[in-house]
Amino acid sequence: MQPLQFDPLAARDLVNKLVAGAEACVPPAVNITSQIAATPGVGGFGMALISAAEKTGKEMASVCNIALDIAASSRRSLEDIEHHDEDLAHALEVAL
Repeated sequence: MQPLQFDPLAARDLVNKLVAGAEACVPPAVNITSQIAATPGVGGFGMALISAAEKTGKEMASVCNIALDIAASSRRSLEDIEHHDEDLAHALEVAL
């Protein structure tokens, strides 16, 4: 099966939905990071982004943009990134 074509808008939309959904949970004591990690299929990708945002203090939108640039420049598909989130986390740390 061929990997999915990388779509920056779809990736950004996906992450924004994950974060918004986690933040909207009641009670507010819900751990957003844990909730994203538990999301099937996108947990690792979301976790890498959350981790980078927490480590650098940058806004999530900025981290997402940098992640999308990294993926585009390395010609990796969104599917690749989801399954190699350690690579993404490392690339984000270097970029940030």
